[in-house]
Amino acid sequence: MKYKAVKNTIVKKNLLILGGSGEGFALDKALAGHPVITATTSFAGRTSVPRKPLGPYRTGGFGGAEGLASYIQAHHFGAIIDATHPFASQISRNAAIAAQATSTPLVHIIRPPWRRQPGDNWIMVPTSQAAAAALIPDHSPTLLTIGRLELDAFATRTDLRLFAR
Repeated sequence: MKYKAVKNTIVKKNLLILGGSGEGFALDKALAGHPVITATTSFAGRTSVPRKPLGPYRTGGFGGAEGLASYIQAHHFGAIIDATHPFASQISRNAAIAAQATSTPLVHIIRPPWRRQPGDNWIMVPTSQAAAAALIPDHSPTLLTIGRLELDAFATRTDLRLFAR
């Protein structure tokens, strides 16, 4: 059998974006319509009305690190970018395990931490329940920088003016 060499052949690359953050959407937008890279964004599915990316996407869990590894192999992803929300620590752990198990390169986008500013009054506590208990009702607005799943800890604090981003 004879084979003819093909010059300038473009090899498509599949990229998995573990998304749900602003950084993930920016990455999807930057890669939309790319001639070589097909980026698929994955969402956990915790938002009732999710914002849709420009490129292909999927919603829902993988079934742990093993399920994610199977998904990576089945779809022939050449790389993974973890652009999940900072509170999504479980998927980040699973991505690291799955990437190692499948020998797939993994990039983790780390959002820079908020920095104290003059006049801030930060209270550092270990849990959402401890934060809810530590707040003193002084009628000042309180900004909660927590995930949606931690809001229940504050449900009984009707004596506070709470704002969540």
